[in-house]
Amino acid sequence: MKCRGLKMLGVTAVCAAFVPLAALACRPFVETDKLRFAVFAVFYTLLLAASAFYLRGKTVEKRELAVAAAAAVLTLFYTIPLMPIAVYAAVVTGAAFLVLCQQKKIGAPVRWLRRSRSENLWLFGGITVFYVCVCGFRYGFRFAFFPIDVLQCLAPAVSEEIVFRGVLTAALFRLFRLDDEFSANAWVFITLTIPFAFLHFPDAVLSGDALFARSFPIFFNTAVCYWLTRKHGLVYAVYAHALCDYLIFMTAHI
Repeated sequence: MKCRGLKMLGVTAVCAAFVPLAALACRPFVETDKLRFAVFAVFYTLLLAASAFYLRGKTVEKRELAVAAAAAVLTLFYTIPLMPIAVYAAVVTGAAFLVLCQQKKIGAPVRWLRRSRSENLWLFGGITVFYVCVCGFRYGFRFAFFPIDVLQCLAPAVSEEIVFRGVLTAALFRLFRLDDEFSANAWVFITLTIPFAFLHFPDAVLSGDALFARSFPIFFNTAVCYWLTRKHGLVYAVYAHALCDYLIFMTAHI
């Protein structure tokens, strides 16, 4: 038990140090405004290599390939106009989804979607009301509507939820044989949310500029998405993530 605890602490330390170390390694070669994409590229490369290694010899169903392809296509809108990093992210997202499907087959705690119409109505409706209120009270109840932003907000939601709340969360639960209890969920949440938050602003991680102020909203929204994924299904986390980003974008245009 003590050995496992030390290994878990080591994983947390590695995850927390990944973005600062990657940013330091990339900074001499890229401009500051492109540092985030460079760090993401490093992360995606590692994830793609791990996914390819894991999928060797595995049987992939046609419907899994179809959903993976759909997730990849949606991820292409990560950047408008299309940039190479979006194409790379799309490939990695598709591969990560296939890994997640394999993890589910061997017993990883993965949920997709509730089947009951009434449950879905309450869940999607509740998420909508919650984020409209949160964003409304924070930014004001004045929203603009820009259709192109729907795709640009959905793309990172699909990719990041599949990767962080999906495949990486399932991997940690399987790796350390964790039970679905509060302490285990708290550790997984903290371990993955630190690098997830840092990936959004690696320049601030290096400078320390308003690091807490930038991280807090991400930790809050990630807590909501994590709970939705674990309690109800990954689809609801994708919706909550995309809706939150979209509401923020709409208020920013006013």
